[in-house]
Amino acid sequence: MGRVFARASSTHLWKVGAPVNAPPMSGALWFNTSDTTNGMVVLSLGNSTTDNQRHWLIVDGAAAGDPLKFHTFFSPTTGEAITTTGYSANVWQHAAFVAAATNSRACYLNGGSKGTNATSLGPAVNRYTIGAHKGATVANAYTGIVAWATLWNIALTDQEVAALAT
Repeated sequence: MGRVFARASSTHLWKVGAPVNAPPMSGALWFNTSDTTNGMVVLSLGNSTTDNQRHWLIVDGAAAGDPLKFHTFFSPTTGEAITTTGYSANVWQHAAFVAAATNSRACYLNGGSKGTNATSLGPAVNRYTIGAHKGATVANAYTGIVAWATLWNIALTDQEVAALAT
């Protein structure tokens, strides 16, 4: 079962109290979007009092090659794991991220295309959002369908991510 989101700040789902708030953590979901021109946050772990601490799973049509990004920000530093291939419009695809530690993050598209980043960052997060980023404000709303968004308090292996994408 999927949920349709429009690129309006009011269509996202959010919950105060992030199910996971620090590594190790992993997340995965299925997505389908027609938008290949905007950077859109499909899943966010943010801080309700500031926009300067967050983890984002981004479907980034604004970047060359339309990659997925697992973006961690703890002002003023950013760490991004970026997939090696891009997503396609109007097709169901699997997105996943793994943060094994504060200095170990990975992003996956369809169980592969793994990109990694080792910047050491430990933002404090207390809000979980699907379809946008919701910290102190709402930003980067997603357009498309999201299904089966899931978070874990463990670091999934490459093989587990690949299995989820099948």
